[in-house]
Amino acid sequence: MTAALVMPKKKEVVFRCNLQRMMDERGLTQVALSEATGLSIATIRNLCRSNFSRIDCKTTADLMLYFDCEFSDLFEVSKR
Repeated sequence: MTAALVMPKKKEVVFRCNLQRMMDERGLTQVALSEATGLSIATIRNLCRSNFSRIDCKTTADLMLYFDCEFSDLFEVSKR
């Protein structure tokens, strides 16, 4: 008799971007942030809506330098 291997359910990791909140706190528009960082408005808009499937290292670094913040300030990570 062989024992069946039961794998635990994997929890989905969810990233939420705090960019809109950070912009609101500083009174920044998407256009102003785009001009200041060189990031496209589409990239900024998608991050503000947490509408992304990947996190680009250069984009993240540009935002962290601009806002003088850490990764954990910009993104919240949770499990579902």
